[in-house]
Amino acid sequence: MPSKKPVIIICGLAGSGKSTAASMIAKRFRLKHVSAGDQFRAIAKERRMSLIDLGRYAAKHPEFDKELDRRMMAAARKGGVVMDGRASAFLARKLKIPALKIFLTVDPKVSARRVAERDGISAAKALKMSSQREREIRVRLRTLYGLDTSSAAYYDAVIKTDRYTPKEVSDLIASLVTYDRH
Repeated sequence: MPSKKPVIIICGLAGSGKSTAASMIAKRFRLKHVSAGDQFRAIAKERRMSLIDLGRYAAKHPEFDKELDRRMMAAARKGGVVMDGRASAFLARKLKIPALKIFLTVDPKVSARRVAERDGISAAKALKMSSQREREIRVRLRTLYGLDTSSAAYYDAVIKTDRYTPKEVSDLIASLVTYDRH
């Protein structure tokens, strides 16, 4: 039986603010925050690999992504969670898990600036790395699930975050949260 606790899924491109928004929404509504990206980064660090290298490993070992996604969907089934992960909205829809699904977009130059600040690298390097990583993720998810990461069809709302502060993005998402509908 599905949980009555809310499930909020926030997806988006690198630097769109998905992890920041998910963290703020989780705190605001006293929900657990589960991040596929955080898990992926932690594994990369544990293995002393770059995100690009771990992505290439995942491309050759589909069971890696599938295990991460199984964990994400197990959390979604329990409810009471805010999630950020690229395949989460698609999988929740496919598995008929009720959720509010939000997609965050961002201009690539704004994304590069945000990633550069977060990771302590140049904006040019961040843009190059983010573009490469987005391409690799797009190919992996299309191969694994037939998922078109550029489609808004899986989402209830799309928010372009370029001109908003993290609080404003969080406020926009919070305005969409209704416990009885999702």
